[in-house]
Amino acid sequence: MLLDQGERLVGDLRGDGHQAGATRGDGVVVLLEGAQGNDVAGGILKPLVQDDEVSMPDIKHFDPDAALETVVRLFWRQGVASTGIQDVVTATGLNRSSLYATFGGKQDLYRAALRRYIESRSQPAFQRLADDARGLPAVTEFFTGLIEARCSGEYAQWGCMISNAHAGAENSDPEVRSMLEQHHRQLRDALQEALLRAEAQGQLAAGTDPSAGADVLATLAYGVNLRSRAGADARELRTAVAAAVASIAGRAATR
Repeated sequence: MLLDQGERLVGDLRGDGHQAGATRGDGVVVLLEGAQGNDVAGGILKPLVQDDEVSMPDIKHFDPDAALETVVRLFWRQGVASTGIQDVVTATGLNRSSLYATFGGKQDLYRAALRRYIESRSQPAFQRLADDARGLPAVTEFFTGLIEARCSGEYAQWGCMISNAHAGAENSDPEVRSMLEQHHRQLRDALQEALLRAEAQGQLAAGTDPSAGADVLATLAYGVNLRSRAGADARELRTAVAAAVASIAGRAATR
């Protein structure tokens, strides 16, 4: 069987010939089962030789993007140490060989999930904050949304996948640590941009350094994430945030 144009190999056949994977142009993974023998060269899966007793390969489809979103939620809620590959198999409905062929091992899968979390959840929030021209009201709104997301709805008491990784065994992986550091810089930079706008509008107390203030507020965001995971209620967290913002606000901003 030849791959159609636009498909690429994503996993070799197992030694016993049970399964291979290829990705179509639309991103859907095609799994080939029952093939015997394989020849892989230059990223192309060459025609497979069939034993007389083996039927043509069955073709199964799944959406890697949807599977990865399921994995994000699993690692976010449970962390790496508490999540085995069988948990991933159960949550996604995929078998192990399909997961390995598409994503690699468990740590590879975690890195992909963490990257997706940052790109789909963290970065859009940071961009909205950095683009908001209101200054301190934008900071307050950022924390209001953060507390609401952490204390109510589907993800209540899950914390933040990034903060959880900072506090857990996940950060022993150098590649994960690099992602965490990049995430922190993006959070801090967005907060500093908001504080610079607040300073320009006379909203900050005299002597307030926007750079130092951004460091304080970024640390506060991690605290909100971890305390909410531990069960702190929204009112307690809102009180802490209000006190922090008030400590850097000028009189005009607090009236």
